[in-house]
Amino acid sequence: MPKVILASSSVQRKALLEDLGIPFEIIVSNVDETPVKALSITEQMNDISMRKALAVMDMVNEPEDYIIVSADQNIFFDGVMYGKPSTIEEARELIKKMQGSNEIYAYVGNTVLYISNSTIIKHISECDIARLRMDYISDEELEHYLAIGSPLEKCGGINILNTPGLHLEDGKLCTARGMTVTYLIDMLSQI
Repeated sequence: MPKVILASSSVQRKALLEDLGIPFEIIVSNVDETPVKALSITEQMNDISMRKALAVMDMVNEPEDYIIVSADQNIFFDGVMYGKPSTIEEARELIKKMQGSNEIYAYVGNTVLYISNSTIIKHISECDIARLRMDYISDEELEHYLAIGSPLEKCGGINILNTPGLHLEDGKLCTARGMTVTYLIDMLSQI
């Protein structure tokens, strides 16, 4: 199996690969993740994910075949795309707005590159969407989550694994966590 490189420092993406039992290394791209506004939401997610993967490809000097996997996630709610909140207050207000909604969408751009001799041999670039529901939670539950849940590290301030009242309604759990790992599995099965 070729070496797998995760182009992300995301704790969730790292955990997803660890759950699969696939050995990998991490190289962070540090690319500008500003979306190109002229693109659709799905195109924006794929574009950013591809930029991350290509930036890491430029950093790697590897004679052996390898795979780069990258992703980018944003939360779409009430007609607005949300990245990571800047402040706890911003996260608090957004989570309060989301309560009672089953129309919260996690958009994830996924890129998998198979590279041999510094050339992309195969690639997958797909955007997946998971639909989420947020139940009403008490102020105490919200404040506890804000204190220990690291909302500033998560798009929309939410995390499917530990935000109280947040549930997966439709789509893949791995997508809601920030990376659709089925594309990496597909690539590995093709080579």
